[in-house]
Amino acid sequence: MDQLILVLESSSRKTSVALIKNGHCWLVEESSLDAGDPAAELTLFVQKILQRAKCKGTDLAAIALSKGPGSYTGLRIAYSTAKGLAFAWQLPLLALDTLAALAYGAKWNQSLPKNSLLICLEDARRGNAYAAIYNSQLEIIKSPFFVSLKELDLSIYQQEHSLYVLGSAARSYQELMPECNLELLPLKTASARFFEQLAQNAYEKQEFAELAYSEPFYLRAPHLTKPKKNKFFSKK
Repeated sequence: MDQLILVLESSSRKTSVALIKNGHCWLVEESSLDAGDPAAELTLFVQKILQRAKCKGTDLAAIALSKGPGSYTGLRIAYSTAKGLAFAWQLPLLALDTLAALAYGAKWNQSLPKNSLLICLEDARRGNAYAAIYNSQLEIIKSPFFVSLKELDLSIYQQEHSLYVLGSAARSYQELMPECNLELLPLKTASARFFEQLAQNAYEKQEFAELAYSEPFYLRAPHLTKPKKNKFFSKK
């Protein structure tokens, strides 16, 4: 019997759902950049994928989702949707790293030299980024971290490695550091289809998230602003 894993991704400006069949991406539904409402799109894409596959939710082996880091709103929507589906269909939940999927997407789209490093940079606003570094074998060199683009120093890697930057903050970083020899990859956002190997590995190792307690990997606390005082009610 085929092993089917449904993957949900809404951590960035693009919403996508993929159906992984026996470790390989089989079907994908994907929005264009900033296309619409991620909550509505995820629900619609799940319905479309299951219809195309001619299967029911209870035929799946697991629900997987992009856990972050990324958009706070997008991550909360993905978690809410994925948890609801996993509970309703009595399926295990797989929470997978967004930046790792971006690195897998780069390897998927083109061949890379053995000495290359992938610098994944997702926009975190205000000149900041969520970053992670992987080698050409997609092994972690530096786990996800939050950083100001102006303070990100890659010089220690330059002598021995070819550096490739990708993600929604990659071009901004390249423009900030013209003296660095950086190759810009066109991949800007993660897609549910890039999670095929991550989902398969996590499922085989039974790395299931706690349905009740699993939360998005924000990497930093959401930025909250104080409400302005109402001048009509403020004390004089």
